[in-house]
Amino acid sequence: MNRLPIERVLNALKDSTGRELVESGSGWMACCPAHDDHNPSLSVSVKEDGRVLLNCFSECSTESVLAALGLTAADLFPKNPEQTTVSMSMKPQNYRERRTENGGVATNP
Repeated sequence: MNRLPIERVLNALKDSTGRELVESGSGWMACCPAHDDHNPSLSVSVKEDGRVLLNCFSECSTESVLAALGLTAADLFPKNPEQTTVSMSMKPQNYRERRTENGGVATNP
């Protein structure tokens, strides 16, 4: 299966922590699987080119977060460079995002 990087990461986080991710700004906050986290400290965001950025505010390394999720650094990048649209199944229902004709991403309120 050739899922988008953000789908792989969000699904792995949900499976690992058993908790829903919280939408925050232009991304999500989650409990970090690399340490005993009771308050979401892991920021997850996706860039326009489809790559996923992870930042643990408790200073866990990206490598330790990925290891706890059973992922590798390669899982943070699209396998197909043209595949960069964020899946709507990961966003709240009131958030709409779609690919435009010129390959960009548009959001609807």
